[in-house]
Amino acid sequence: MNMATGYSFNTLHSDNGSRVIFRGIVGSRAYGTNRPGSDEDVRGVFLVPPLEYALLASPPEQVADERNDRVYYSLRRFAELAAVANPNVLELFWLPSDCIFLDTPQFALLRENRRLFLSRRAVDTHIGYALAQIKKARGCNKRVWNPQPEEPPKAEAFCRVLIGKDDGVPCSPAEAGVDLATCRITRIDGADGVFALHSGGNPTDGGPIRGDKPYCTPGLRHDAPTRMGMLFFNESAFAQAKRAHRQYWEWRRTRNDARWVSQESGQLDYDAKNMMHLIRILQSGLNIVRHGAPVVRFEGTDRDRLLAIRDGKWAFDEILSFADSLQADIRSEIDTCPLPPEPDIAAIDALLSELYPTPHRSVVARLETEQTTSGSSAGDASASPGIAAALRTQEEDHGIRILYAAESGSRAWGFASPDSDWDVRAIYVHPLDWYVRLDEKPVDTIGAMLPGDIDISAWELRKALRLFAKSNVPLLEWLGSPIVYREKGGFVDRLRELVPMFFNPRGAAWHHLSMQRSALDDVAPDGSIRIKRLCYALRSALSIRWIVAKASMPPVPFPELFAASDLDSATREAIAAVLAAKSAALEGDGIALPSVLSTLFTENERLVPVAVFPERERPDNRELDELFQETLNVDFSRNTNP
Repeated sequence: MNMATGYSFNTLHSDNGSRVIFRGIVGSRAYGTNRPGSDEDVRGVFLVPPLEYALLASPPEQVADERNDRVYYSLRRFAELAAVANPNVLELFWLPSDCIFLDTPQFALLRENRRLFLSRRAVDTHIGYALAQIKKARGCNKRVWNPQPEEPPKAEAFCRVLIGKDDGVPCSPAEAGVDLATCRITRIDGADGVFALHSGGNPTDGGPIRGDKPYCTPGLRHDAPTRMGMLFFNESAFAQAKRAHRQYWEWRRTRNDARWVSQESGQLDYDAKNMMHLIRILQSGLNIVRHGAPVVRFEGTDRDRLLAIRDGKWAFDEILSFADSLQADIRSEIDTCPLPPEPDIAAIDALLSELYPTPHRSVVARLETEQTTSGSSAGDASASPGIAAALRTQEEDHGIRILYAAESGSRAWGFASPDSDWDVRAIYVHPLDWYVRLDEKPVDTIGAMLPGDIDISAWELRKALRLFAKSNVPLLEWLGSPIVYREKGGFVDRLRELVPMFFNPRGAAWHHLSMQRSALDDVAPDGSIRIKRLCYALRSALSIRWIVAKASMPPVPFPELFAASDLDSATREAIAAVLAAKSAALEGDGIALPSVLSTLFTENERLVPVAVFPERERPDNRELDELFQETLNVDFSRNTNP
């Protein structure tokens, strides 16, 4: 939730035309499939005054309540999502009149021109969204079939002991007749999760597991006479159990109980609501192919069919068979679809200009092949078509599918020079058989320097996920780039959600200290430095201060770092002067290093080695494994990219 003045959820939800230009009810009530107890899902669109985009702290692009049932998009974000054919956003243009709570002349103008946003891309997004419902419907990890007890897991349940020196099988402390509260442990070098177990503990001290972590008694040798056996502590399984328990009860707290009655009673072995949405979305996609518009409100036999599926009256295989027939109809009729291949971006820009009398940022820089982005662009949007073509060429040349591509370097950071390169960084995946064939090639990086100063460097998915698990800072920065050229939503969204779990603040602080040092190696004997290198050093310097203060991943755009910093006025003025000079300077231009900035860099040299960070649980890589395996199912049979 963004609590900036004027943008809190409560402020927007109570606004009646001042900033909010549209508000309507979506979901089952719009589709005509609601019943008593159905959620009330609301979507809205709000205006951001153009000058606010020039502030250091960017205005929000999306604001929602705690359950994400009521969501408001900025006009710019709404236009972006509509242009990339997000089905949940496109349907707002066709919402039934009885579902509209607030309408304004601005949104009426958008609605009159809604066909500018509609293209054949919508067919692919509808199929993609629909097929995702199948996996959700029968996921083996669905919480409804894996209830958690109210009591959170205890560390002792993940302990096993082996008493004496025999070769027996480890068992639970209770089975061995051991009271862990009276025990102590010592670490055994080279044996992770294995400890020497000792008697002689004081029950009031807390035992060998304290604060969910093993506690080794200082000064106690592992071979002391008090040793009684071994303790095995599965810390990663304990962390996973805690996470599953927390997520389950958060879901229970916010869920709509009426939806889960059939599953919890054992009447169905799949989520009927997901399967209803599968058919609903495919039928809407078929209507786009045949009539050039999605279906929102279902009536007659179509509505009856959806209700019957939701009520569990259709067998799972029967639903899949009907879905296959709908998809076959869509594929067979796509060539006669009356829609253009792509949305009319230039016309959309002109339309937004009518709504915003002052200049707004073109969406071209943020809308290229499957792209959804946030933040602000640092570069000239005219290069984006070249980048989109370059990405398609890389896919064709190497037989890959690019899942994510974003700008890195000075343009993403917000201080590009007039002659800055376009540093495109990407993650790609091979077809499944590439990963299992015997002659698999070890090449996991693709790079190319192309005309137009476009520098592309891409990592293969498995390499990227392995580096992600190690909290690789450059990769995490790619995911936070404000300029995105290609994005496979489900994959990237899940990866971003995992960033807080895998981010290592200590490692990131040392990374940025190393980057600061590297940039400052460029200082000449006369005290001058290339302005480009000084900006690099400043970015790392402010990232260090963010990490030490917040123990979280710093934002990629430098203006956000600068705005959140606790610097004194003299340092802030010096940095502002450097940035102003950088905007007009060429890559090789130099500048005198201000003494106040030298002081900042020196302070960081002292700050990082003594920084104290919260203890981190060792991340469980199973979620990355699942994401890797799911992503390998990318469809290569048909190129959905323009």
